Amino acid sequence: LDLSSKTDIAAAGVLFRRVEREKDKHGVEVERIHYYAFGRYYIPEDAIEESDNSQYRGWASSEFLIETDGNTTDFARIREDLVELRSTVAVAEVGIDVYQARQLGNELQAEGLTVVEIPMTVKQLSEPMKELEAAVLGGRFHPDGNPALAWMMSNVVAHRDRKDNIFPAKPTATAKIDGAVALIMAMSRALVAPAPPARSVYETRGPSFA
Repeated sequence: LDLSSKTDIAAAGVLFRRVEREKDKHGVEVERIHYYAFGRYYIPEDAIEESDNSQYRGWASSEFLIETDGNTTDFARIREDLVELRSTVAVAEVGIDVYQARQLGNELQAEGLTVVEIPMTVKQLSEPMKELEAAVLGGRFHPDGNPALAWMMSNVVAHRDRKDNIFPAKPTATAKIDGAVALIMAMSRALVAPAPPARSVYETRGPSFA
């Protein structure tokens, strides 16, 4: 969950992994982890009306953005959606920056979800951001086609330090990156979780992910 803005877009990124056996350019069979990204992106109705981004209204009408009442992030709606998600898939963990939403984190734990604090630091986000970039460039990242997420991903600028660590930044205040940051946070947990079992290239690929 990237809830850094209480008056604009809040993002709940959902990341699935699947190990696939593939053949490299030399014909050698290798195992690669593919990532499948879904998400929900919440925005207060007042933010839509006051924003200079003309696409917000269309995305909300098409439910690519979830419009909520009022002028601040609807944490109750986010909690309800995560609890509902758990009834459909096994939610391993919910990564959250508790500095921004400690109460929501406590409420999710009370609902039986495993909440993991993810500090918004270079040390925490550098490696998952590099892995997400590598997955995109390597054809191993599969988003759900939400244009709002595509826009937020395109806005990300990599701030790089002298040790070659990177951190997600946005070029302007109006170029939102919340959806991308939520996926980087999810990736930080995926990198330390046990790998799922590999699937053969000859297996039927259905809608469920190991």
